[in-house]
Amino acid sequence: MTRLVCSELSEPVILTIKTDTPVIKLTIGTEEKNIVYSKGSGSSALTFNYIIQPTDVDKNGLSIGSSILLYNSMLSDQAGNIAVAKFSN
Repeated sequence: MTRLVCSELSEPVILTIKTDTPVIKLTIGTEEKNIVYSKGSGSSALTFNYIIQPTDVDKNGLSIGSSILLYNSMLSDQAGNIAVAKFSN
């Protein structure tokens, strides 16, 4: 099963990946996983994917981080202004 996370933004954004692919942290039980950016640059919706493994078990539910970890990437609007990479889940 694949878990998709879509981050809706107020306007189209450009994601420029320099080295590492941006992620959103996911906690399943006590293990931290990465939900990895897959598409959406140039639009107002960025999509992140994580494939749930048979060993991913959490009796209390999942916890998703509150920001996009850009690493060395840049998220900006079409005018070049830096976009905020935080959201509420």
